[in-house]
Amino acid sequence: MSSLFSKFIALLMFAVSFLMPLNEGGLKAEINITNEENQIISVSWTNGTNKAIDELRFSVEKLDNGEWTAVNFHEGFGFPEIYTRYYPTEKGTFTINSENTFGSILPEGQYRLILHYHLILSDKTNDTSATEFEIR
Repeated sequence: MSSLFSKFIALLMFAVSFLMPLNEGGLKAEINITNEENQIISVSWTNGTNKAIDELRFSVEKLDNGEWTAVNFHEGFGFPEIYTRYYPTEKGTFTINSENTFGSILPEGQYRLILHYHLILSDKTNDTSATEFEIR
């Protein structure tokens, strides 16, 4: 596919995203955990909002005694300042190295990954989507 055609399709999807109503489906995520050398959390997500988004960030919470509590980031952890736009139905992936991100591997338990994002040119400017997962 030529780069000009790819740019045209991206521009068309961006333009259509302003005409479509907001889909409350948010971002749909799938999570896989590997514990070989390090604990790696692989996240694959799809933009199901029908809007263009940017400023994608995440947080993690752990279920303790029926309450969700934040898992703190390791001192010095930060998100890169990259404001890539993701268009409706666009997919992405990222990985989380637990030791680098949280300072240690996450213990067994029930967790949820919360994706935070900015909806471009929408009445509802910021939103989140949560996906639960378990570490065994």
